[in-house]
Amino acid sequence: MTDSMAPLDWQAAQLRDTMREDIQKEINAIKKGKTAPVYLFYGDQEYLVEQSEAALVDALVPEADRALSMVIIEGSAAEWGEVVAQLKTLPMFGDRKVVVVRDARLAGAGSSAANLFSRARDAWAEGTEPRRKTAAGHLMNLLGAAGWPREALGKSGPDARSPDEWRSELKVAVGEDDLEWLEEARSFAAERGMTPKRDDRGDPLVEYLKEADSKTSVLILTAVDVDKRLGIYKTIEKVGKVFELTAARGEKAQRAALKEEIDRILEESGKRLRADAFTRLERKAGFDLRKFVQELTKIITYVGEKKEIGSDDVEAVVPQTREESIFELTDAIGSRNGPAALKRLTDLLDQNHHPLEILGSIHREIKNLYLATDYIRGAMKGMYEPGMIYGSFQKNIVPKIMSKKGLFSKLHPFVMYKALEHRENFDRKDLEEALLMLAAADLRLKSTRADPRFVLEEIVFKLCARKS
Repeated sequence: MTDSMAPLDWQAAQLRDTMREDIQKEINAIKKGKTAPVYLFYGDQEYLVEQSEAALVDALVPEADRALSMVIIEGSAAEWGEVVAQLKTLPMFGDRKVVVVRDARLAGAGSSAANLFSRARDAWAEGTEPRRKTAAGHLMNLLGAAGWPREALGKSGPDARSPDEWRSELKVAVGEDDLEWLEEARSFAAERGMTPKRDDRGDPLVEYLKEADSKTSVLILTAVDVDKRLGIYKTIEKVGKVFELTAARGEKAQRAALKEEIDRILEESGKRLRADAFTRLERKAGFDLRKFVQELTKIITYVGEKKEIGSDDVEAVVPQTREESIFELTDAIGSRNGPAALKRLTDLLDQNHHPLEILGSIHREIKNLYLATDYIRGAMKGMYEPGMIYGSFQKNIVPKIMSKKGLFSKLHPFVMYKALEHRENFDRKDLEEALLMLAAADLRLKSTRADPRFVLEEIVFKLCARKS
């Protein structure tokens, strides 16, 4: 494939190549006339869920017939009775009606509000109309499960919810900076008639599916999460086809799956990703396949004819994330670089990051240093040499750490590397005192009116201070 090919072309080819074998088998069955009345794709890999839905639609409905033979419904915008009504309405042209329900309400009341909120925030940040619909759908599902009205997303008004209410009632960390986009999402949802839905039983659909005829109508459902105890899920599983698309389990499996996708993309585009660029992009995008592919696509377009992608290209294209800003703070604390740590702390507070979120990140850093200290004296004794470069550490040390198991082995390899590097700056007593100090700071922030900025500055100053 040539370098001049548009990114969307080679990305589409990559998606066809990576279609899961069981889904491809189902598509082949459809082409032979074997069709189920309902298909469900769900899981935390939204990117793969969307592509699987698109592939199934391609197999079921000719593109020329879609305007009159296919209906797409946002899961938060319709009751199950309305979905059934659409399924029963025969298409004006063609033999079969296809109804797609995106972000279907199948998670039940036990779904994690924090997980839905995080996905809504990420989807909204992408800025496109489809992704903002997805974000608004997640929020409507979240509000419906909580019994909150749509106006809870507003910045003001009698039904608006404060960050403290989100945190205390839904266990969701909402910062002051979130209020802006939540207000925008409220207006977006109102303009499109999207409202919170509390009915997750799906009785009308259950009854319909018992007698459904796939020759006249097919239902495609997508969801982030499902509750397998619900009657609607059990019916879908019994009469239709269910595909779970989740991230690979475990750090090693996730990295392997991510690398496989990246290799395909790079091969199709004729580019090479340097190790430093991969590390930088991995830190920014994490293991989210959608985000990683999206950012890598932007970078490939940005570099143009250049064959090699470096960390400077990643920095030029991919904005700094919330996680990366916090990483810079914890990195400075681990290095006991007081001026840098205080500057990063000031930046985070000025950007309205919640004080408890920042304190929690500092606590994780100290806990990782404590684990590293124990590990270097026990399971890793004689294995790690201070000052070794990350590439060598990743190749030679990480597999040994993973084989030993334990809490430390569950960390991201780069987090392991930094923890082992920073542990040189703290002795065991330092870390024990730091954990007690952080516990006291947590109590002060939650139970007193102490200025959060002062409390956090004091913590950072004490953690970075070196004994003479």
